[in-house]
Amino acid sequence: MVSNKELEEIKKLALDYRANCVFTSWDCYDKNPKIWADNLRMIFLPIAFGSMKKEHTFFYCYRNERHELPKGVDGFPMFDRVHCFTKEKEDKLREILIALEDQDKIVLNKIK
Repeated sequence: MVSNKELEEIKKLALDYRANCVFTSWDCYDKNPKIWADNLRMIFLPIAFGSMKKEHTFFYCYRNERHELPKGVDGFPMFDRVHCFTKEKEDKLREILIALEDQDKIVLNKIK
């Protein structure tokens, strides 16, 4: 279960994701699992060195901060740090993003 503190963190991440302040594992997704795994290891260097747990399914790091390295590979950024979420937290993030998108549609439909 997601704690209140974690929920607030996820809500902030959702807003930051929509503002393109965050690079996530969704941003480098590839249908081929091997290519996607390679992308994750090249982008989030701690993953390449084995610093993740099997229950982690979602990875992210904030853009334009000190942990973003000046050069990336294949057009992707590169980070020397990574934040990880479990599937439960990833699903909560997705739920929040969908709710925000639905609210945006409602607001836009009111504008004449």
